Amino acid sequence: MSEFGSKVSTLRKWLVAGILVWAPLAITYWVINTVIGFMDQTILLLPPGYRPEAVLGFNIPGLGAVLAVTVVLLTGVLVANFLGRKLISMGESVLHRIPLVRSVYSAVKQVIETFVSQDSRSFRKVVLVEYPRKNCWSLAFLAGDPVGEVQDKTAQKVITVFVPTAPNPTSGFVIMVPEDEIIALDMSVEEGFRMVISLGVSKNRPVPANMPAFTEHERIHLMSMRSHTAGQVDLAVLDQEVTLVGWVNRRRDHGGVIFVDLRDRDGMVQIVFDPDDLDVFAKAESLRSEFVIRVRGKVRRRPAGTENPNIVSGLIEVLGLGLEILNRSEPLPFQLDDERVSEEHRLRYRYLDLRRPEMLARLKLRHQVTRALREYLDNAGFMDVETPVLTRATPEGARDYLVPSRTHPGEFFALPQSPQIFKQLLMVAGIERYYQIVKCFRDEDLRADRQPEFTQLDIETSFLDEEEVMALIEEMMRHLFAQTIELALPNPLPRLTWAEAMRRFGSDKPDLRIPLELVDVGDLLVAVDFKVFSGPANDPRGRIAALRVPNGNSLPRSAIDDYTKFVSIYGAKGLAYIKVNDAAAGREGLQSPILKFLTDEAIDGIMTRTGAQTGDVVFFGADKAKIVNESLGALRVKIGQDMGLVEQGFRALWVTEFPMFEYDEKEGRYYALHHPFTAPNQDDLHLLETDPEAVRSRAYDFVLNGFELGGGSVRIHDQTMQKRVFELLGISAEQASEKFGFLLDALKFGAPPMAGLAFGVDRIVMLMSGATSIREVIAFPKTQSAACLLTNAPSEVDEAQLRELSIRVRKPVVEKAE
Repeated sequence: MSEFGSKVSTLRKWLVAGILVWAPLAITYWVINTVIGFMDQTILLLPPGYRPEAVLGFNIPGLGAVLAVTVVLLTGVLVANFLGRKLISMGESVLHRIPLVRSVYSAVKQVIETFVSQDSRSFRKVVLVEYPRKNCWSLAFLAGDPVGEVQDKTAQKVITVFVPTAPNPTSGFVIMVPEDEIIALDMSVEEGFRMVISLGVSKNRPVPANMPAFTEHERIHLMSMRSHTAGQVDLAVLDQEVTLVGWVNRRRDHGGVIFVDLRDRDGMVQIVFDPDDLDVFAKAESLRSEFVIRVRGKVRRRPAGTENPNIVSGLIEVLGLGLEILNRSEPLPFQLDDERVSEEHRLRYRYLDLRRPEMLARLKLRHQVTRALREYLDNAGFMDVETPVLTRATPEGARDYLVPSRTHPGEFFALPQSPQIFKQLLMVAGIERYYQIVKCFRDEDLRADRQPEFTQLDIETSFLDEEEVMALIEEMMRHLFAQTIELALPNPLPRLTWAEAMRRFGSDKPDLRIPLELVDVGDLLVAVDFKVFSGPANDPRGRIAALRVPNGNSLPRSAIDDYTKFVSIYGAKGLAYIKVNDAAAGREGLQSPILKFLTDEAIDGIMTRTGAQTGDVVFFGADKAKIVNESLGALRVKIGQDMGLVEQGFRALWVTEFPMFEYDEKEGRYYALHHPFTAPNQDDLHLLETDPEAVRSRAYDFVLNGFELGGGSVRIHDQTMQKRVFELLGISAEQASEKFGFLLDALKFGAPPMAGLAFGVDRIVMLMSGATSIREVIAFPKTQSAACLLTNAPSEVDEAQLRELSIRVRKPVVEKAE
């Protein structure tokens, strides 16, 4: 560039910089001067003798603007009372008789009310709409809800928006857009107009990337039937008029004044109807429980002494000014606040049961739980991928729910017990981090924490080992508890190997809130002349364990008999015990029918190892290790609950290094303790053929308060190893090819190392909410017998449907008693 060109470029930059400084100032001065000059013309309304130049001898710029503002303010004061409104009404009635003036005045007034009125929702929100075509976005202003024919003839809820033209925002297009296609912006209306006038050049505040389409409050205000929910009515809206909808929770008539507790999803608010308006009061008198109503009223403070600190709206009440009965209700089959109603009755009318605040709170918590889990996993780089619901039956695990195929007569789909195989195939596909909140199905006997269909958080990763997976999931659970119930879990969580958990607690899901532990005493009883003890003590598969119960000496014989019956459920043949009356007195201070079979050395060893003190009782389990673990492990929990030893709060831990296999003596074969796709511990590979029961797996369970919330493992990603495991489980090559051929084929094509786990969402919510059954945290659960009382499912189907599916039903023959 030449020297002359360089100087011209520099002068141009200086000129542009000067324009950027002076042009906004000049234009601002011109606009303000024009407006004030126009408003100064109001001085001409004064008689000539009272104008500033006549009184003061000179003119005062802007005095007319002050006069105009004063006149407008005084007019506002005037029309705020009854007399003023009457005068305005009379004046408007005159204007409305003049044809041309009537149209102009009405239109101008409506436009000004739309922009200025504080009660109007119009032009209070800037939004984006796809206009004039798909994927082409226009700035618009929320105008309101269309009414009458426009809304009636649309297939869905639509919102009226105004799309302005640029640079003149007073002209534009009025369009009706489906509510769910509108995106709310965080900018103010002023910023929106500035962006239109500046042809999009004006810069606004940055909008967060995760800005939702509408906040909950905004969505409610997009609904034409109410202005607030019950949970939003508090002192913040004192003296304001509100419109509420909901159910009549209770109606009370107190000496000519009617009180109605209005309930909706967000809470409850007290409505007061007085007899000043006879029509409204008459409607209020006809209200009954569970009527659906719409109320317009004014928020006011409750009289002193009538406040209710237990609800958000407890300091206020709403004076009912208008009442509409949207629907009536017949008397309910049960009262919502009656705690004596049977679960069966509540499940038959589940839609009514869910109206109860505690049930609604549990569903809200469930929503918060799934939202927090998704939030964490999304931010951690996981992808939400759906897997098939119709799949094939598996040879391992619980019974499948089968679905007959019409297009393949005589063949059946199976509903998934878990997306296990599909999520491993997603890792082979290169997804790397997958999750899904998915329905799973198992046709098994039900318990309080089991359902035939249940919700599972399913997770799978590539290129992470068990330590990395557990660290990631630990952080997820800390995030979950902090976000939903504001509880901080320990960091890090404690860990127990499976062997240590069974030895100390008799369970692979120990409840650490109970301060009782099992102690091995078999080595002390090898030589005793008492077969109940000496047999298990000398059996490689046997175990003798002791459970010390502090201050248990006070248990009556009837309680011990009850505990004996309890452990028999788990296969125990009895429950031996020793009461410690005086620990310092040795044998003489003890009380038990088994003392005569024990040597002094054995007694001293038991007392020392268990740490028994005066006033304690020591229970014994002696049998196969499996029976001892299950019976004493369950007894430990029961005694802890019966004697009030369970600590409050949450105690979480990891249980690791599970056995790879367990042996079924009846069937003479091994079963996978987790599932057949779990990888063995690298240090135990040499034991696969020689001692399979000693092989540890790379599995891990997340345990909370005695419940297994989640379980997972590192997976087998090598085809050869997978075939070896199938063989140990008694799955022949032909069976493996038939059932899992697609998985074995996939492992040939570069399957990455993978690990994952699954969490039971129902159990998580059950524990967080304090419910005693997962049925209490599922909207429409099944009963203990896997039936739905609400829909009477399962049910018989037409013979024609069965023929179409090539199915013939053979019902079990019930033999008649003679």
